[in-house]
Amino acid sequence: MPAYAYRAADKAGVARKGVIEASSPAAARAALREQGLLPLSVDMAGERGKGLSLPDFRRGALSAKALATITRQIATLVGSDISIEESLRLVALQSEQAPISALLLAVRGSILDGRSFAAALAAQPKAFPEFYRASVAAGEASGKLPDVLNHLAEFVENRQANGQKLQLALLYPALLAVVSIGMMALLMVYVVPDIVRVFISRGADLPLLTRMLIAISWFVQGFGLYVLLLLAGLGLLFARWARVPANRLRMDRFF
Repeated sequence: MPAYAYRAADKAGVARKGVIEASSPAAARAALREQGLLPLSVDMAGERGKGLSLPDFRRGALSAKALATITRQIATLVGSDISIEESLRLVALQSEQAPISALLLAVRGSILDGRSFAAALAAQPKAFPEFYRASVAAGEASGKLPDVLNHLAEFVENRQANGQKLQLALLYPALLAVVSIGMMALLMVYVVPDIVRVFISRGADLPLLTRMLIAISWFVQGFGLYVLLLLAGLGLLFARWARVPANRLRMDRFF
């Protein structure tokens, strides 16, 4: 049965949202009215989260934390001899985030249509990475899906923790680099010109190192802002490039 993400208002006028299973949008609205809710919008689950923006679900992608959580929950239920269809339904219903509930119910709907769990996940490639889908396929083939899901949850959790440690480790050097660059820029813009004036007023020959500093100072004063804008633009382009899965794979292989 299809799943629909809805927004509705109760009798007190309080806005509510969630996911409901029904045979059609009209049936979903009727079911909401039976619950004493006034339907505001009813959209097919799995559509691109109309009007929904949550930290754990952006543009169809799950955060590592959300992916690990739902994987662990599904693994626990499947390990208790509950079918994968019912496990997905239970996890979706207890989730407080409507887009994640809609995603899980969309996967469940694909399974009910006759697809395997791995094939149903493949229909949501932004939410479930390739290694995740391949592991699930191997778990289904070997009959050890609960064990595979538990290992996947641990892997995602560890990767998230390691990523946070790496970010913290890189934060201090990055701050030092920013402060150093700022101090160098101040020296080149304000201090070096004063030194130049002293040498010129005395009519002394400027040492090679001083002439180099003067050249750098003039460059910073004339083109420093453009260099910063260029670096910022290159950084944005690299960030967009790194978001492409194929490019991330190349980076992982390189590093």
